[in-house]
Amino acid sequence: VVLSLKESSKAGIIEVDGKYAIINNRGKILEVVDQVDSDLMFIKGLKIKNALPGFYMEYEDTVSQDIFSELTNAIRDKKIQGIKMLDVSDSSKIIMNYQDRININLGFPEKILYKIKTASEILNNKIKDGEKGNLDLSLLLDNNRSYFSPA
Repeated sequence: VVLSLKESSKAGIIEVDGKYAIINNRGKILEVVDQVDSDLMFIKGLKIKNALPGFYMEYEDTVSQDIFSELTNAIRDKKIQGIKMLDVSDSSKIIMNYQDRININLGFPEKILYKIKTASEILNNKIKDGEKGNLDLSLLLDNNRSYFSPA
């Protein structure tokens, strides 16, 4: 019998009861720390019941779980690097921050993979390096348009 182990990579940070849970991209809690000094994605608005290292997060509701899972999978699938913050506190206005310079409004979680793909294309091909502002994709499904407002 051959066992192969792979170290889990850190994907994000969630504040839980005044401490910070560091998680992998599948929602497994890797460790809990008192302070963060990291370039990991900070996740706001995700309601979890506990933060026990070595275990998967227990969500307070399945809606948060589904949204978070779809978002992290889409970000990973589209290989978007530089997401600093993900705010899922309002499921009608999901916000991501890219490189501390672009706030991306995804709106509702419908067709999240399409929205993330569109955001990736715009970030890589339309917005200049160093440019700051807001990218609104909340109406993408309604009128097939996105809007960028420079800061």
